[in-house]
Amino acid sequence: MLDFKSKKLVITITVIILLALFVLTGCQSNEQIIPVYKPIEAPPLEVTLEQVISDYISDEAAAYIKYGGKRLLFSNIEVERIKVNNMDDYDIPIVHILNNGVEFKPKFESDTTFVREGFIVDIIGEVDGWFGVANRYLVVKDCWVKVIEGDAGLASDLEDIY
Repeated sequence: MLDFKSKKLVITITVIILLALFVLTGCQSNEQIIPVYKPIEAPPLEVTLEQVISDYISDEAAAYIKYGGKRLLFSNIEVERIKVNNMDDYDIPIVHILNNGVEFKPKFESDTTFVREGFIVDIIGEVDGWFGVANRYLVVKDCWVKVIEGDAGLASDLEDIY
């Protein structure tokens, strides 16, 4: 027969093994939990250039309340002109997209580096300012640009543009 110390040792080891098996099998699960999607910020408000400009012309204060501080989505914008500002620290031209009295300033310069006149783009940005009824000039800042149509070709082909 086993003496008392041996029995105590056997019981302790058995309890430890059983606890280890219980913990290890209890933590294992084949069930997959699908995470719940929670957007970081509200989706942008879909608008047209004509709608925004018309609202600012008719009542600037009401338009500011309606659009101020909100992200706006402008779909299928044709790039009428581009405005190239100074190069950034990495010699990338800072390209602003111009259309119908609206200037779109990119959040990241690389978003518009290869955008050219005639491209069709979707733009998400925030109204930065309206410069009077006489000027009818709207600035949209922090723009994210997605090219819908247009092929810039090779970067070497663009040297004459900038």
